[in-house]
Parts: sequence; structure tokens; C-alpha cells
Amino acid sequence: MFLIVCAVTLAVLETESNLKQKNAALFGLTDTLFGFAFLLEYSARLWSAGEQEKYSGFKGRI
Repeated sequence: MFLIVCAVTLAVLETESNLKQKNAALFGLTDTLFGFAFLLEYSARLWSAGEQEKYSGFKGRI
């Protein structure tokens, strides 16, 4: 939840044109890092879903 709050806060701050112009590289880096963190979490959830019998195999995960 901490990462979600941070990502939303940065997304709101990014809408401020002065902040975005001065810190474009920082916003780009943090967007990439948060995207990677959320992708990693989603992949872990997709992988662990197969532990339950009804979600086992490729078809169960989809």
C-alpha cells in the first residue's frame, strides 16, 4: 500500500508543469521503478495462484 500511495502522489506531483520540467529525469526513473515493482508483484501473484487446485495449470491462471 505504501508503494501505491507513493506512486499516486508522484503522479499528482507530475501534473505540476514546473516540477515536471525541473525533475523530468527523476519522474521518469520513479515511473519506471514503480512500474517494475508492480509488474513483479503481479507476476508473483500470478505464479502463486497455481498453488490452489482450481487455479492450477495455464488455463486456471488465465
